[in-house]
Amino acid sequence: MNFNESLKQATESIQKAERKKAVIVQKIQALRSKKLPESLGILEKELFAKAKPTVLNERIAGVDSGFNGQELFATDLLLVRAIAAVFDYKANILQNSSYHPSGFFFPEPFFSTNALERDEFQCNVSIQRIIREVQTAIETIKKFKPAYCFMDGSLLPQHADKPRANSKVKKSFDLMLEKVQELYSTAAKSKCELVGCVEDSRGNRWRSILEEAFRLEGLEEYHDAVLLNDLLEKGERSFVFSYTKNASEHPILNEFRKEWQNAIFAFYLKPTKFDFPLRVEFLNPEGNALERAEKIAGIVLSQASMHKEYAYPTVLIEADLRAKLKPEEINLVRDKIVDKIGKNAFILRRRDRRPF
Repeated sequence: MNFNESLKQATESIQKAERKKAVIVQKIQALRSKKLPESLGILEKELFAKAKPTVLNERIAGVDSGFNGQELFATDLLLVRAIAAVFDYKANILQNSSYHPSGFFFPEPFFSTNALERDEFQCNVSIQRIIREVQTAIETIKKFKPAYCFMDGSLLPQHADKPRANSKVKKSFDLMLEKVQELYSTAAKSKCELVGCVEDSRGNRWRSILEEAFRLEGLEEYHDAVLLNDLLEKGERSFVFSYTKNASEHPILNEFRKEWQNAIFAFYLKPTKFDFPLRVEFLNPEGNALERAEKIAGIVLSQASMHKEYAYPTVLIEADLRAKLKPEEINLVRDKIVDKIGKNAFILRRRDRRPF
């Protein structure tokens, strides 16, 4: 098969998938007036709800990190910079911005000489990044006492972050779980709303609820955000749902203390017309989760609707820009370490130093 034939086949396949999706979306649209069954235990009966933008008069923090992991011949190097941006608003106008630990600092280097397997290395990169992000969030909440603390990504570590039972990074994983739960506790005690914004979600929980509620078929080929992109109007959100159906069977939540196993909820929100829905997760250790969701949706809508083609909270955009590692920073930190301990520990893998 030549290139043109391959291109034609791929194009036809995509077009076929789009036609199929359009039919499914039409079926779901026809259910807008239907109610979700009480037997599912969903907090609200409507499939979709209008979010109302909130006039910002709060202190809002956003935490993100930049990182770079390098597999070397004799050791592994990880560079992490976790930073919090803190914005003070009055009548929707930004009055002041602060940063923790500061507006700029060099990334922290971390070494591992434990002869990690490839999957352990990738897992360790994620674990160390999460630990630094979470610790920064804990310190920020204690120091600045924001009304909201936004985290870039999910409030829960992912299944891929969990190492094998006999892995060399298992202790680091256990420490990460403790740190995440410490963040939950710190936010709850400080009455700070902890919110996770997932930029490009591949979640399926909303879809699975819909399948169970209305016995719909053919949805398994699509992530939540793909379907909701065609279903949600600007400023509209999905119904609120718990993070998982059964926390005791979830690979991460089943290792949490009981007080947090059922404390994470989520919904999808479409802040602008020309961007995909944003998955919003929030911590609800007590009280009415629906009331909290409506309040958070209003704040996220005000924060994430500044650009018509890029719907993301501005405080997280600022944190990302500050945390992102530049190639010259990576090289500078690496060169400084080489000056201290010599080049032998920093020999690149054979595949990374081919002379041709």
